[in-house]
Amino acid sequence: MNKYFKLLLSIFISVLCSCNKDEISTNLEITLQNPVEGTIFISGGDMKYKRKVERNTSRVKDTLNLPYDGYYLISYGQASIQLYQNIGEDLKMKLDAEKFPSSTKFYGKNEEINSYLLEKELSDSTDYKLTEKKFLENLTSRKKYLKERIQDLPIKFREVEKKEIQYNYYTKIFLYPKIHRNLTNNQNFKVSDNYFDEIKNFKFDDTIAYQESQTRSYPSLTKFYYEWLARKKLSEYNGSHTLAFLSAVNQDFPKGKTKDDLFKFGLRLGLSLNDPIDKINNLVSKAVKDDIFRKEINEKYVSLSKLTKGRPAPHFKLASYNGDEVSLDDLKGRITYVDIWATWCGPCIAEIPALKNLQKKFPDVNFVSISIDRKSEIEKWKKMIRDKKLEDSYQLIAFQDKKFQNDYGINGIPRFILINRAGNLIDADAKRPSDPNIENQLSHLTK
Repeated sequence: MNKYFKLLLSIFISVLCSCNKDEISTNLEITLQNPVEGTIFISGGDMKYKRKVERNTSRVKDTLNLPYDGYYLISYGQASIQLYQNIGEDLKMKLDAEKFPSSTKFYGKNEEINSYLLEKELSDSTDYKLTEKKFLENLTSRKKYLKERIQDLPIKFREVEKKEIQYNYYTKIFLYPKIHRNLTNNQNFKVSDNYFDEIKNFKFDDTIAYQESQTRSYPSLTKFYYEWLARKKLSEYNGSHTLAFLSAVNQDFPKGKTKDDLFKFGLRLGLSLNDPIDKINNLVSKAVKDDIFRKEINEKYVSLSKLTKGRPAPHFKLASYNGDEVSLDDLKGRITYVDIWATWCGPCIAEIPALKNLQKKFPDVNFVSISIDRKSEIEKWKKMIRDKKLEDSYQLIAFQDKKFQNDYGINGIPRFILINRAGNLIDADAKRPSDPNIENQLSHLTK
């Protein structure tokens, strides 16, 4: 009997301890100097803490229910910094709102760790304008310094931070070519043949590291790697970056959350008419576990598959600038050139002069501009039509009509569509007005 009683008592104590552990709170105390109205955010994992700050707030005291020991992000105003915190240990800091984050002071057990993390962030001054050789020298020197800097910090932190330093190092390796081209205005710049040699032995398909990353640095690095890999394999997939990316991910990852997340990233702009939509939809249907996402892509595929040449253009009936309604049926009998745009779209506005020029050269063509501005922007839309003197063409507004955008596969603008006299599609992704080839096409179509 005593034997069983001791066993039950042991189980009870074990359960009690685990419950208490789950309920352990972390005391938060922030001393504020020169406070400004705003909100302090602390986030990590599923935890999102926020506290409103007034101009007379000098101290914030609260408790946090942290989900883990590790990295968190604290934000105030427009700035954010990383910190490292353990469950149950007091989190104390002092910050000056006018100098945040540079003046932040940490106190308590993790004072040295958080001071290091702040120093790491403030001292990061990567210069992407440098030559490849100098850039790599600086990057290597920085990595060496940070690893030496953490040698005296607690081993638990040291082990995870070593990985973070390496992830950050590789991320900048991937970023350098593109940023260097943009900063130096040298679009012909290419890195040396052996530039990426360092990454060859790194494991980019670690699903555990991907899912357990607190800072999300490993997932970000993984995405950079597969985008780079996709660019290398473009020729194998007829120039489709999306299909190359998804195929590489599909080959390296098992079915599950990580693959789903990477597929969503690869299709973050959705499917477009320029994609091999049959192959992509087939791949998604077999590889993706998330039913909702799989269904979303399939619906997009079905919609785009209806936009092939010769098929009836999806019907629409939209409000016009003049206050009446114009439908696709009203446009039949003439070639129709549709411009999908918005007042906030710079590239769309840049096409207006060329569009007006086309209208003068082809008076027998319906020129239809369909705005996807919000309802709240209708006056701005009308004003731009007046300012740009666009009243002589069809000016319609679809607002944020999801059906219209889905029917025509609108993922980005400007977008141009050619429809024949019978209302059938000639090209659902036609050439821009500024492209000289559109004049030749319209000349041929209006003969």
